[in-house]
Amino acid sequence: MRLHRFAIISGVGWLIDLLVMTLLVSAGVSVFAANLASAGLAISFVFFAAQNRVFIDNGRFLFAKFAAYFLYQAIAVPVASILIQKLALVLLAAAPDGLFALVHIPDGQRLTVVSVVAKMAITPLTLYSNFLFMGWLVERRVSLL
Repeated sequence: MRLHRFAIISGVGWLIDLLVMTLLVSAGVSVFAANLASAGLAISFVFFAAQNRVFIDNGRFLFAKFAAYFLYQAIAVPVASILIQKLALVLLAAAPDGLFALVHIPDGQRLTVVSVVAKMAITPLTLYSNFLFMGWLVERRVSLL
């Protein structure tokens, strides 16, 4: 049940993340940089929304916990951004031109589309690792579900 609540809160954060990333990639920002910026907004939202809605917290040391979560994300987000960028480039290279023509995606928007697909593919891994880390951080225990 806790994982489900965390997934709902993270889902809202992910939508914020995806919207900002898509807008930035469409504006010409690299997939890596766009994901770094958008994820920063999303992780802040998720931390504060999940703090007491998913995890049992005594309310003390909120700043220190956020700082620790932010440090964790300072490692996790660049790793995920690299994976997303590499996967997007692989998908872009592997997708036949006919596929993009079939769904009427112009050349300039192809990277945006495959970056969204790549982000969707990486999300389950990042969601679960964030859940595990935040559970440890807030409650000092790892709860698998």
